[in-house]
Amino acid sequence: MENYHVIDLIGEGSFGKVYKGRRKYTGQITAMKFIMKHGKSEKDLKNLRQEIEILRTLRHESIIQMLDAFETKTDFCVVTEYAQGELFEILEDDQNLPEEVVQVIAKQLVRALHYLHSNRIIHRDMKPQNILIGSNGAVKLCDFGFARAMSCNTMVLTSIKGTPLYMAPELVQEQPYNHTVDLWSLGVILYELYVGQPPFYTNSIYSLIHHIVKDPVKFPSNISPEFRDFLKGLLNKDPKKRLGWPNLLDHPFVRETPEEKARRDASLAEQWEMAEGSRAWRGEGGAVAGASGALAIGAQQGSAPATPMPGKGARPSSQAPAPDGTASRQPSSASARGGSATTSSQRLIASAEAASSTPQGAARCAKDAETLAAILKALKPDGGSWAQCEKTRSALVCAGNIVAKCAVTAGDPGPAKLEKALVEALSALSRASPLPANNLTAGLVAARAAEAICENTAKPALDGMKDLYLPALDAAMASKEWECAAAVLDLVTDAFGRAQARVASPAAEGSAACEGVLNLVLETPLCKQICRCMEEARGCGAAPNAALAVSSSLQALAAIVHCPRDATSSGLLDRHFPLTASGVLHAARSIPGVGGNRADGSAGLCFGFQDSIRAVLADALANNTQAFGAVRQALQKGADRKDAVSALHLLLHTCRASPSFCEAMAIARLPPLLYEQSGTSNGMLALLTLSALANGVSARRDSPSAATAVSSIVSASNPSAVFQQLGPLLQNVSTDMFLSSAAASACAAVLQLLLPTVGASSFSGSMPTPPNELLTEPRLLSLKKLLTWKVAGSSPAMEVAEGVPARTGAVDGAVLLISNLTSFGPTSDACMSVCRIKLGESLADLLMAGHADGMSPLQALQELSPAGLVALLQAIRRLILPEVMGSKLLLQSGVLRCIIAVLHEDHLTRLRAWPEASGGGAQGVSNTVVATAQLLHAPFRPAGGDPNLQGIQETLLREPTIRLLVASLDFLDPDNLAEPVGLLSRLILGSNSFASQFMQAGGLEAACMSRLLKDTNPPGVLVDALLTVSQLARISKDNYEPIARAGIYPSIRRLIGHSDAGVRARVCNLLGNLCRHSGYFYSALERHGLLTPLIERCRDSDRATRKFACFAIGNAGFHNAGLYEPAAVCLDITAGVPPQGRGGQDPGQRCRSPRESCAKQWAALQGACPGQCPSGSSGYSKPT
Repeated sequence: MENYHVIDLIGEGSFGKVYKGRRKYTGQITAMKFIMKHGKSEKDLKNLRQEIEILRTLRHESIIQMLDAFETKTDFCVVTEYAQGELFEILEDDQNLPEEVVQVIAKQLVRALHYLHSNRIIHRDMKPQNILIGSNGAVKLCDFGFARAMSCNTMVLTSIKGTPLYMAPELVQEQPYNHTVDLWSLGVILYELYVGQPPFYTNSIYSLIHHIVKDPVKFPSNISPEFRDFLKGLLNKDPKKRLGWPNLLDHPFVRETPEEKARRDASLAEQWEMAEGSRAWRGEGGAVAGASGALAIGAQQGSAPATPMPGKGARPSSQAPAPDGTASRQPSSASARGGSATTSSQRLIASAEAASSTPQGAARCAKDAETLAAILKALKPDGGSWAQCEKTRSALVCAGNIVAKCAVTAGDPGPAKLEKALVEALSALSRASPLPANNLTAGLVAARAAEAICENTAKPALDGMKDLYLPALDAAMASKEWECAAAVLDLVTDAFGRAQARVASPAAEGSAACEGVLNLVLETPLCKQICRCMEEARGCGAAPNAALAVSSSLQALAAIVHCPRDATSSGLLDRHFPLTASGVLHAARSIPGVGGNRADGSAGLCFGFQDSIRAVLADALANNTQAFGAVRQALQKGADRKDAVSALHLLLHTCRASPSFCEAMAIARLPPLLYEQSGTSNGMLALLTLSALANGVSARRDSPSAATAVSSIVSASNPSAVFQQLGPLLQNVSTDMFLSSAAASACAAVLQLLLPTVGASSFSGSMPTPPNELLTEPRLLSLKKLLTWKVAGSSPAMEVAEGVPARTGAVDGAVLLISNLTSFGPTSDACMSVCRIKLGESLADLLMAGHADGMSPLQALQELSPAGLVALLQAIRRLILPEVMGSKLLLQSGVLRCIIAVLHEDHLTRLRAWPEASGGGAQGVSNTVVATAQLLHAPFRPAGGDPNLQGIQETLLREPTIRLLVASLDFLDPDNLAEPVGLLSRLILGSNSFASQFMQAGGLEAACMSRLLKDTNPPGVLVDALLTVSQLARISKDNYEPIARAGIYPSIRRLIGHSDAGVRARVCNLLGNLCRHSGYFYSALERHGLLTPLIERCRDSDRATRKFACFAIGNAGFHNAGLYEPAAVCLDITAGVPPQGRGGQDPGQRCRSPRESCAKQWAALQGACPGQCPSGSSGYSKPT
């Protein structure tokens, strides 16, 4: 400070203050930015020192020049040139700029970026706030957050604060990236200068991200062809196809003319001459240089690698090469540490370290046999001081640079050798004692840079690297070397990110290696160790880099469970959720026949893998309270936003995987933090996490701790407090559909906790009062609007927040909330409000969108997950009750057709492959089939009859209802057969046409009958199945042969003695109808031993069973006397019947009697049956 006069305060903010200053003994005016140290973590201070070092090296006419930098006890001070201009008023008045002015600015920004990228520096934060424009039109690019308020006369372009308006698609999706992110940002900035606002502009961060990733750029009509082509090249969503170097410099819109280049060269020469005349001033000598040198040493003590880190979390270079590819003016790392290169190999490696920071230099090093041999030798452990020496560190950096920048080819095996040597050296370093923390950290950072090659090789990490994660992390933790631990965790984060994306993509290449990385969670204690690292680092408080290790741990855990959406992993919406992936609703327009897209298992969605991993991590986190404390801390006000996002991703996926974890998190008071986060830019993600948490707690309602967990989410005595907070977010549908949808999901999940049972499928019992906060007309109309949401893009909308594959549909929230509102009872305010707003019709419209002629399924329908579909079916069933809307809703064109199509085998097959935790699996199939059967059965149940029943029956008859119901039975376990079998029985008993369809559908095939008549089935299933077969036998003797082929005799033999009286009665009834039309089954009854137990049922304790047994015996003797003799033997007739009862004839004589005589003889035999038969039951009878 002794070298400067502070003149005026010209700006201030949360970072500190900016003053206009003057260098003492000169007239030079400067801008002096004071950045407060207070409140910054060790990680923040390290990054700040690093950024200062980067800025110190830059010399370009279009980049703001840093003149000096120093530290005090409380502040950093960065001294830069004082830029000023008169453009502010012009822009304020005009809002946008003419194309020729934009072109002048574009040329300067392109040259500035070319300089940065040539020096291996990625800006990563290009935005108008970091661009200064002087009165002469000269542009100054401010780097690394040093742009704000440099001068009161300098225009700092502004837009929405804190949003990713200028970020490339790969950045907002947290995908690996390279220098082309700056070129996208350049395109956005130039677009805004010309149009007046960026190409994608909204106040919602999630809507903005969705627009950036999916929406095309719309160009104004008055733009020139050259400018339009230039912007199209920069604003290409695929970074590989984006306009880049060197073609960018030669584009007609920014290409320099010879005259322009001559003028610029002359100006630069003049500026250089002036600069050389004031060299001491600029801090390159004397007192200022001394202060700068001290700051440089402080930065290098915890410095980042010499090359920018590619991919997620890339860090800019702290040692940039000059534009010609030679080493920069920075001192070598050896010199900075006070060492010297004393041998030729040391000098060679030190030179290679500097040269390999550029692609050209790395290629030369890889092809130089002497250099390559020296690096390989230096990487080979040789005892002594190898682990700690400077040459080892330089060799690690060289190896990382060369592997990252040089592709492996058959003619140049050097990079492959270096990759192997690098991994082996890291393995040796992690085992060394004492731990060589500096060298190990440098090597891990170099390996992370080298793993840039993995983006093009489909590998998740360097070969063998995954085996180093645990030992390296253990070693770093044991030595409390938290920066080293963070470097390991950064590698874990990157590797799991790549592995997740590859496993979730349809491509098979590299999937085995990626599964190997993911299997680390299942086969090793990696998750527990990362949680322990987070615990121990957090316990170290203010120790150097401890906070960095906590943050890196959190990001690593999030990467283990979260798969961000990118071009390779993103799922196509029409192949995603089972309902639309099967195509059954769209194909329903051609029913009967119902086609669909066959489920071939090629979706590439590794659901089971993901859920297993998430369950393991949930268990690890639940058993480490300190680690969970770090997660809580990341969600508190003022925490780093990236850490908060990581924490929410971690909680979202672990809550979905483990209901017991949800209960533990609720008891640990997590919900209040989620409610708080719902009002931030992370609102959508926080609400989805709250939904998952509440659903998990709901699934644990029988737990002893359930009441405590529920009360943490919603108070039963004052539920309004929660809905007062969530209601306005639900109503936000006009500005942020994403947030509104997530709010609807959260409301539905919380509301479920207020219902008396988890299912709450009926209206009986005591119902709570529905919250009025959800019943206002604007909020119900918001649900109506959500049901017609036309989401832009071809992949599931919620992927933007919950990753790939998305488990939540965009319309799920609205459907689930409507369904839960109808659960409060047909006469409740909630149900009446749903009817008043006509939400029932909206649900029907949503369903019908899939079959309307001439149209594809609406995307809103495609955004219906399995859980959303079940909720929709349940809501419609409640709404068609006579006391609500009545069944007329089902008569709307296409509604029944689409409901029936839900049962299609292709849909159920895909649904079974969907994760059970998200509404799929065997339980999801059962829930769907049961909900569909309940809905179709509902009109048949009112006691007084349904006025629309005939029309409904006619529609069901026209559609393949019976066939699909029969096919659905193969997907169900015995406990879930009751509803579909009950519906089948009802339809078949009501119409012979349905009975005929049942047989055509294979209902009487042996496999189906065996399943339905299994003696361990619930009694209700057995009764309905027996009624169905009995009705088929009763209808016509033509059905006898198919029944005989069904092979039901063994089942009947077991069931006739069933413990349930209803089952015994229906068996007897079936036997009676088998003998109704002819004696076709007489011999089978004798052969399978059914006659004796049938006679025994005549003395059954149950009256209905006795009645049907006598009915069966009556029919069994009516058509011929074939059963007289075996029946007599069964009854021991000679001992128990008087001679006149036998007519003095033996059984053989009876068989030769006329039919009438046979009937009389059988009647006498029937009268001798033990027990008391009802009157009128002898002889031929009709079934009841």
